[in-house]
Amino acid sequence: MSMQTIQKVRKKRKKARRAAENAKLRGTKINKEDLDYKNVATLQRLMSAQGKMFSRKRSGLPAPLQREATRAIKRARFLGLLPYIS
Repeated sequence: MSMQTIQKVRKKRKKARRAAENAKLRGTKINKEDLDYKNVATLQRLMSAQGKMFSRKRSGLPAPLQREATRAIKRARFLGLLPYIS
């Protein structure tokens, strides 16, 4: 191998992970009954500090529960129980 290819291999480094990526919610047990627009504490666990909803990959919820969570968060925002942004 030439020196140039060796230097390219050495320069490859892993990207620094953000702190938010380390705080994943995968595997959390959230029941369908807990996903209610009045249950603000549970809904806040599915949102970031800026008020953005977590994706399915991040929250670990199956698709039907993710849709329920989205509806509940939007209802709570409309009623003023949750902020649109922080």
